[in-house]
Amino acid sequence: MYHETNHAAPPFRGPVVVTVHDLSTLLYPRTQEAARVRYFSKKLRRARSAARVIVPTEAIAREVAEHLEVPAIASV
Repeated sequence: MYHETNHAAPPFRGPVVVTVHDLSTLLYPRTQEAARVRYFSKKLRRARSAARVIVPTEAIAREVAEHLEVPAIASV
């Protein structure tokens, strides 16, 4: 198992758990550098194939469910 704490898990053959702190690069791209938006937008898509997605709040859990279409576990 691999746990990525910055929502950008590298390719891994075993189960992956991803922590997503926010979706600012997807929701507010104009407030970020273009390269950062491209990088994290691609990486965030990998959350869809993660065994589990952990988030810090219920609000982020709702955003992850809506925008990444995956269930998230709030760790509040």
